[in-house]
Amino acid sequence: MPYVTHGTVQFIKKTTDAGAPLNASVQIGPTNDYAVKHKDKRYVIFIGDSLPPIPPNPPNLQPTRGFNVEYSFAFLPGLGELLKEAAFKRIPLEITIDDANQIIGTTIPATP
Repeated sequence: MPYVTHGTVQFIKKTTDAGAPLNASVQIGPTNDYAVKHKDKRYVIFIGDSLPPIPPNPPNLQPTRGFNVEYSFAFLPGLGELLKEAAFKRIPLEITIDDANQIIGTTIPATP
């Protein structure tokens, strides 16, 4: 199931000690509507994007996911340039992740 949040991104690209590039990743700075603070730590919250009506006592239903704001998300290869540009320009995005916590899509601008 896809999960969505709103915020800006920080594009992270590192190299090894020998200078070889490592895979890039993204950290998300959530908007206030998609952020929670607990014991002085901030979290970004993702909401299930295609949830059916929730029955009483739903079995194994995870309507939300939460990550520390320092969590680094992998992304599909085709999104790298878009995420990098959005990071430089601080563009608010709607960000979609899959069950493997990988960014699989974005919407610009983020829509309420």
